[in-house]
Order: sequence, then structure tokens, then C-alpha cells
Amino acid sequence: MSSLPIEGLDGRSDRTKGGHGTAVNKWNEFTVDQNARVAALAATTNTTPPVIPKFEELTQDFVCGRVLENGTMENRNNPPIAPYMAQFSQFLLDDVKPGGNPYAPKVTVQYLSGFKTALFKKFPPLTSTNETPEWYDELYQGLNLRSTAECIRRGGKVSRKTVGFPHDTLLVMVLFLMTQLKAALGYEERAVLVLLFHVIGRAMELASTTWESASWDPDRDMLVFDWGDIKTGRQYEMTLHPHHDGWEMDPIHALACYLMCGSPSYKASASVAEMGVNFIFPQYKLSDGGAAGKVSDIIDKCRKAKVEGIPDEAASQSCRVAATDDMLFNTQLSFFAAIARGGWKCKVDSLIFYYLTQKVHVAEAGRALSHWPNPKDRVYAPSLDVIITDRNRRNVELLCQNLFMYTPIASMLNGRLKGFRNVMVASVLMYLKPVKKALGNDCLLAKAVNDAASGLFSP
Repeated sequence: MSSLPIEGLDGRSDRTKGGHGTAVNKWNEFTVDQNARVAALAATTNTTPPVIPKFEELTQDFVCGRVLENGTMENRNNPPIAPYMAQFSQFLLDDVKPGGNPYAPKVTVQYLSGFKTALFKKFPPLTSTNETPEWYDELYQGLNLRSTAECIRRGGKVSRKTVGFPHDTLLVMVLFLMTQLKAALGYEERAVLVLLFHVIGRAMELASTTWESASWDPDRDMLVFDWGDIKTGRQYEMTLHPHHDGWEMDPIHALACYLMCGSPSYKASASVAEMGVNFIFPQYKLSDGGAAGKVSDIIDKCRKAKVEGIPDEAASQSCRVAATDDMLFNTQLSFFAAIARGGWKCKVDSLIFYYLTQKVHVAEAGRALSHWPNPKDRVYAPSLDVIITDRNRRNVELLCQNLFMYTPIASMLNGRLKGFRNVMVASVLMYLKPVKKALGNDCLLAKAVNDAASGLFSP
């Protein structure tokens, strides 16, 4: 059976939309099964049983009951759909695969949460006061606990845990990517992995991030941009900082190399509807296999090249796991800062304190991921001031413009992001010697710098 298209969910990846459609199909299977059971029972008592509608036949009255003028349900704590959702949960708990094997607990609860997403999207009164009502939360937690307990009882594996990889392994992966035959692609792939690590993000979150949301904070020497958590829907500010230990895992250096030497396929806009919106990694937003699949392909490429230390189970979320481990084992970093940067749900005594200080904690954790000894201290980014004189000021500016001449965001870098542009150039020049040592004197970055500087400076 094909998955039903779920209206209003087009902002999500094809894989996510397909998951919601599969969950809706499960609901329809449940209605057929449950209606048949009830009809058989009613036949013995000569009564007319109620019929549970399929998803496409659900009505607001059946799901929400009476809806008030302000858009809220009269019975918010126990809407008419709630008891049927409870029956659906039991159906999912008893359901098995076509071959007779039970589903893993994670799959079971995903069917429930996927159907909930489609249902709540179709009937807005369900979320008019609370995105996750208490009645649904109790159903979800109950199904999660029961399916997990049943899985343990039969000796099954509760979940397929996402694994990370050591920081040193990520370092070797980065170097391999930058030395592959398609160097421009390698610079792009290095930037993707490095940024996924530093933002503790998921591939789709990174793919949806735009340059329009970015700004350079000169007082704290950090790049700040809007970040959206696809799991919770929360929006908060994310930061990037210069690295303490060198260029390989430096997010600013990685972005500089990507912009200066990245793939010619870099596009400013993904479609006519998005004209004027510059995604940081537009190729990943447009990927047919989804951003996560594209990142997993990068990791597979490194594994096939015999980069040691990559677990067989490693996939797109492994960068997120690796970064989380890096933070939580950092004795100089507060647990609160790690939670803030990871975007995880947090219940504290004073929520106002949490929201007012979140950016501070996000930045602190960002400095920890960049391996600064004390992440609470002020960090200074590389600066062009050390090489600028009255005589060469104009030529240094021309060098900066030349380096980013072919990027779709050149005007932005020469305008409101000029501070960030200058830091990127300073980072590239500062690390040029060790980069040449690692990649060769004729590497793509060295050529880009030489071409940009041609005729500007005396030997």
C-alpha cells in the first residue's frame, strides 16, 4: 500500500513525509481490524456498533468534539479521539511484521507519533493550547514503556543506538576528504562534517540554514545564525568560533575554504519561490536522497577509503553523537551549557533564566567544542589588522574581494558580513603554511590565494 500524501507537511524531508504517510496507513489498518472485531461482537447482541473512520474520513466533530469560538476544544483534556487513540496504541503494541516478527519499540512509537503529527496538522484545535497535550503524552509514554518492556521480555534489542566516532577519527576523515581527486567537493564535504560537529546538528537542520540569518559578533568574535531544531520545532541562536588546536576542525576555516574553493554547483537559490534566499549548503537541501542520506554517503566514502576508527553503524547523526560526547566529557563545561547547545528539552526552576542566558551557554559550549582550555573565557579570532598598513590597506581589501568573487554571497560578504569575511581571510592566511604541508603546495586553497593576490603585492 502506498503512503498517503499528508497535506501541510511539505516543509519536511521526503523521508519524514513518507513516515507520516506510513503511520496513517497503520491507522487505516487499525480501523479495518477494529471495526471488524466490533461488528462480529455486535452481531451476537443484535446491536449497531460505532464505526471508526479512516484518516481521510475523519471529521472535526469525531476528533475534537465541540470547538469554541476561540478555536479551542470544549473538552481539551479528553477529546473524543483520545479513547480511539488508546485503542490504536494497543493495536500497535500487538502488531507484527508481515513475516510474524514483532516491531522494535522505536518503530512502534514512531507509528503513533507519526499519526499524531498528521492528525494534529489536519485538526488545529488539537494544538490550540498545547502542542503536546497531556492525554497524548501519557499515551505515548505508556506505549513506549510497554513496548520496551515486551521487547526486553522476549530478549530482543530495544533500539539501534546511533554511534559516534572519536575526535581523532573525524580529523583523519577531514584530511582524507580534502585530498581526494575532486578537491572542490572535498572542501565542501569537510565543511559539512565540521559544521555538523560544531552545531551538534542533524543534516536537515544544517541544510535549511541560510546566510540571511547569519551575523558577525565583533565583540565576541563569533558567527551567529538562527538555528531550528527539526524535532522540537524550537528556534534559537547558534554560534561558531575559531578553533584552538589548528585548522582541520576550525569551522570558520572550513567555511572559508568551502566558499573560496567549493563546487561550481553551489547555487544561491533552490527554486524560484526561494529566490534571494542563500542556503549555506543548497546542494544538501536539494538532495534527492535527503540531507541525512547525503551525509551518510560522505561517511561511507571515508570508510571505503580505509579511514580507521569509523564504526560500521556510523551515519549522519554520528557527528552529533561525537560532539555530545566531546562536551559531556569536558570537565570545564557546565552540563547546562551542553544542554543549551544541543537544543535538548530542559526543565529548570527558572525558565526566564534559561531563555535569557541561552545564547551565553550556547557560545560557551561552542568554545568547548573548539577545544579552548576555559570555554568561559573570551576568545579572539584571527585578524587582518596585524598585516594591514596605510600602504597596503587597499590591496588587502581587493584580496578579500577577489577570494570570494565567485561565491553567490559575494555582495553579502563585502557588505554586512564583511567582519566575518575578514576573519575568514585572516584564518586562511594564518594557516596557509600548515595547510600546504598537509595538502601540498599546489592544493586548491593555495592556488585560490595565489590567484587572488596576483599583481596586488610586491614580492
